[in-house]
Amino acid sequence: MLSLDQSTAKPPSKGNVRMPKLVITKYDGTYEKWLSFWNKFEAEIDSTDIPPVTKFAHLKELLESNVCEAIDGLPFNSEGYERAKNILKSNHGKTSEIVQAYIDNINALPVISGSQPNEIHKFWQTLNYNVQSLETLGKLSGCLSMVRGVLDKLPGIKADLVNGKPGWQDWGFAELMRALEEWKAIHPMDVNESVHEISPSPHSPYVFGPHDRRVLLVLLAKIVSTRKKADQSHETRVFTATA
Repeated sequence: MLSLDQSTAKPPSKGNVRMPKLVITKYDGTYEKWLSFWNKFEAEIDSTDIPPVTKFAHLKELLESNVCEAIDGLPFNSEGYERAKNILKSNHGKTSEIVQAYIDNINALPVISGSQPNEIHKFWQTLNYNVQSLETLGKLSGCLSMVRGVLDKLPGIKADLVNGKPGWQDWGFAELMRALEEWKAIHPMDVNESVHEISPSPHSPYVFGPHDRRVLLVLLAKIVSTRKKADQSHETRVFTATA
């Protein structure tokens, strides 16, 4: 039989569920990273009930030194916090500059003459981030003239992308991204070359290329094989000794 407490217990409401905190990466001053940084900061810190001076301390901790210099001389109080936010928004939150940064990123995409899936997937990832960002800002429709230029950066697969698609000359980014998605689905990444790619420490003097990774994989396979043979030999000796 249920007790009174058990029978009247209610499941926790969704509003009371504790969500994991967002991880806020230090802001480095680049325009394209401003919106992501500031949206997280507002949600996790600025909108809370903690004292303004505490928010100010958090803000300073989340800025790289080159960005923090602009607000270091402000008084450490509520007024200083408000002034700091206005300065940062003025320096880094200009929509025109942010939009131009995304456009520059797209223009800087490399020309890929081949059809290596890993390179195409990396190209798509960078393109997708910047296209989505422009769309979020409501500025993508003003960048339609860039689509042909992006398509020309992929001469190795351009025929695959436009084949059987009349009117591709008038594509917008939506059609281009859809065609790239279809190509990616048919040509998955080579996990041996990219997904398990060795990433050396930024302080390491060694840089691993594709050839080095293959050599390491061969060496690891030999080590595993040698270890298995040693274990089997040990098991044989133990069996003989106990027989």
